[in-house]
Amino acid sequence: MDFFVRLVPPRTTFAQDISAEEQEIMQRHGAFWTDLVHKRIGVIEAKSELALRALLEHDPAINLIHYEIHRMRAVHAGQ
Repeated sequence: MDFFVRLVPPRTTFAQDISAEEQEIMQRHGAFWTDLVHKRIGVIEAKSELALRALLEHDPAINLIHYEIHRMRAVHAGQ
């Protein structure tokens, strides 16, 4: 299954008034996702929504941000 996952910040002004502690968390969040991308995970593919949620629980920012999860109904694999 393929999923579209949208990161939802803790507040609408997050990018403008991020604290030093939040910035450190988001840097670890960026490293977490960069590592996954290097492992060839671009579009999030998981066996189930439960498996996807287990992956997201390892995001260092999971207690700061939250995710909206949407199942993708069609995927274009390219040429």
